Amino acid sequence: MASIPFLIAVAVLISPCAGQQLYNNPVLDYSAPDPYVTLHEGFYYLILSTNNQLVVHKSKVLTNFRDAESKAIYNLPAGKGQLWAPEIHFLYGNWYVYFAMGDANNVPSNRMWAIRSNSADAMGEWTAEAVR
Repeated sequence: MASIPFLIAVAVLISPCAGQQLYNNPVLDYSAPDPYVTLHEGFYYLILSTNNQLVVHKSKVLTNFRDAESKAIYNLPAGKGQLWAPEIHFLYGNWYVYFAMGDANNVPSNRMWAIRSNSADAMGEWTAEAVR
């Protein structure tokens, strides 16, 4: 029951007040559902799915990816859909991205997939084919 007063306090704090300006996302200037961030060797790597692609952003600053280096590392193949919730991890000298993907218009077909970088550089080349 202790969580109910906390939830009420949070609801009051985030509810819009008359005359306030709209909230501006301090990290990106566009919608980025299911983001994932990791820190590696002094850089933050943000991965997200947008426009049927997986895009990696690299920044020294966690709170601003607007001017960060970015690269589309995977494009949704024909006949596939529901590209969701990517995660990026550095393991054994390569980067790996795990994500959910399924057949177009068939949510129950979603499965976990993975792609691997060809080097220790997340902004370099990646495998073109996802494996599950």
